[in-house]
Parts: sequence; structure tokens; C-alpha cells
Amino acid sequence: KSGELAASVRLIHQSTFGFPIEKHFHLSLDIPEEKKQHVVEISRLIVAKRYRKRFLLLALIKGMYMYCRHNNITHVYCVLDDQLHGLLTGIGFPLQQIGQRTLYQGLTTPYLLEIAEMIERLEKTNQVLVRYITREERSLKRKFEVH
Repeated sequence: KSGELAASVRLIHQSTFGFPIEKHFHLSLDIPEEKKQHVVEISRLIVAKRYRKRFLLLALIKGMYMYCRHNNITHVYCVLDDQLHGLLTGIGFPLQQIGQRTLYQGLTTPYLLEIAEMIERLEKTNQVLVRYITREERSLKRKFEVH
């Protein structure tokens, strides 16, 4: 109602400019060029202080997951501060550190997330969350199943 922006996220695809994470960090992992079409980088994940409730972050995560599934994205680069890293790993996200902590948009560390591994881990550790994240996908599958 207020017209205020509560949250936002941007997903960056591979381009001739590369990924920002590759320019600002020395990565310990090299993804082959031919596979980078299946990778995005999370950028500008923002939740306004006034709206910092976990459910809003989870809604952004669900939206990113649905986008990745519909666009054949298998891996996600992300640059996180310690607080957000702790929150995400605390709810079961298997983030692989792929470089050293650096002063970039604050003190941050680069990570890689494999979508399939995330879902597999959450199915074992946080079934409520995995059901929430994948709900639309599951209901779409049921809707179009042939009996």
C-alpha cells in the first residue's frame, strides 16, 4: 500500500562480460565456459530493514528456485556476508565456499550452490522448507499428469 520496495533480487546470466564474482574474487573453482549457460549469479539480494522477516527472504528464494528450474539453471554463484551465510546454512543450504573472504560490498565470501544438491539436502533436513520452495512445481506436475 505504501509503494515502498520491500525486497528485490537480480539474477545475472553469463555474458561476454562474465560474472561479477569472477572479476572481484580469485575463485578456487573453474566452471567450463560451455556449462556457464546453466549458471546465474545472485546479485543485489535486498530485504528492506523494515521488512526483514524470514518469510520474505524465503519468498525470494522460492522465486529464484522457480526461475532456475524453468530456465535450466543448475548452479548459482553468490557472494554473502557472514550473517546471511549463517542464516542460509542454518536452514540447510549446502553452500560451497569457492574463494577467500574479501572486502567487496562489505566483508564477503564467494559461494556456489548446486540446485539439485540443495533440494536433496533439504528433503533430508527441512521437509517443510523444501515443500514450500517446490510447491508450485509439484502442483504443476500433478495438474498435467496423465492417469
